[in-house]
Amino acid sequence: MQFIAAFAIEHGCTRFDWTAETTNPKAAEFYLSLGASLIEEKQYFRLDHQRLATFAMRNEQP
Repeated sequence: MQFIAAFAIEHGCTRFDWTAETTNPKAAEFYLSLGASLIEEKQYFRLDHQRLATFAMRNEQP
């Protein structure tokens, strides 16, 4: 995590966001112990498998 944070800073990033499953309270404890904030108002979206492929192919020119 420190390596990624340092890499982000070196490349001009000002924020480092990630997700964890709500079914994994140990992860939340760990991330909070690093000094991270829990952002409860965020929603998490995903395109996977066939939906990802369908989206990627949308409006492709023949």
